[in-house]
Amino acid sequence: TGALTVPSGTTAEQPTGVAGMIRYNSTLDKYEGRVSTIWMPMTGEPPLYEFISHTFTSAGTTGKTGPSLPTLTGHSDYSTAAWRTDTDNFSLGHETGGSARAGFQLWTVPETGNYTIEAHGASGGDSVNRSGGPPGKGAIVTDNFNLTSGIKLILIVGQRGVSNPSTYTNNGSGGGGASWVLKENFTTSTSDVYMVAGGGGGETDPMYYGTPGSNATSAVASQASVSTTNGGQSGYFTAGGGAGFVGDGLSSAGGLQPRNGAVGGGGTSSNHSGGFGGGGGAGNPNGGGGGGYSGGKGAATPSSYTSGGGAGGGTCRSNGLSPSFSVSSTSEDGYIIITKN
Repeated sequence: TGALTVPSGTTAEQPTGVAGMIRYNSTLDKYEGRVSTIWMPMTGEPPLYEFISHTFTSAGTTGKTGPSLPTLTGHSDYSTAAWRTDTDNFSLGHETGGSARAGFQLWTVPETGNYTIEAHGASGGDSVNRSGGPPGKGAIVTDNFNLTSGIKLILIVGQRGVSNPSTYTNNGSGGGGASWVLKENFTTSTSDVYMVAGGGGGETDPMYYGTPGSNATSAVASQASVSTTNGGQSGYFTAGGGAGFVGDGLSSAGGLQPRNGAVGGGGTSSNHSGGFGGGGGAGNPNGGGGGGYSGGKGAATPSSYTSGGGAGGGTCRSNGLSPSFSVSSTSEDGYIIITKN
């Protein structure tokens, strides 16, 4: 009739502990033991590594191209993630038939279960001369997914469109890159998409009566059923369209789809190009469109210069269990948060 009482607490309250310790996890409703450096449920397969939550970022990289693996693993945003140095758990991924691409963060799911993924698209680029209005904001997409231990996700974190670099007025700004969550070795199949959070449109130069860049299109849950995967149309003065899932943005400054590297369109990384994640580059003086499941259109300025059209934001999509959509309240780079439930 006797019983042994063991310590009880939530997952967040797990002590550092030593091998051989036993406790009851009230979050999981399971007994767990300390094995090496991780707590392992006493039923089922052990996780590949200890994981609660992580925010995946661009690791300080700006402009049209994504970060290298050494940049990611050496950045402070990843310093607490012990799994980052094991290439079985974290490396660079690619599309089917391709080779490793900068910024394609290949992350291994550590344990079978339910995960919440929150993706933030990047905003468009700003202007030194702000009378034209702010750039478009990126989208926020949140959803839940049942993931299996050992599968790999490709995470492409959108970067802000590059801003007008000077007070010279005849310059627009690049569109923001989308943040993508894709299957390893993805193809053009829409089933290879977990989630896309669109980027915002870049600002059109105020000298030409430019309006603010448009926010990513994400305000309603019906965006979960968006089917168009095209790149955005080009704007006046060849302002680049944002990339779609299977289409590059139009014009020479268009952003590139993920199968082509998700590189931002336009000039150099310091010359109002689109942000990594498929943002469209600016075409003097018009802003580039944001990347997304379908890309945003580059800004159009009528030949009379009496009015301007803001660059379009990218659209969103999620193939998870319970998608929700909103627009960011700030202008920033994108990021992706993954949390084990």
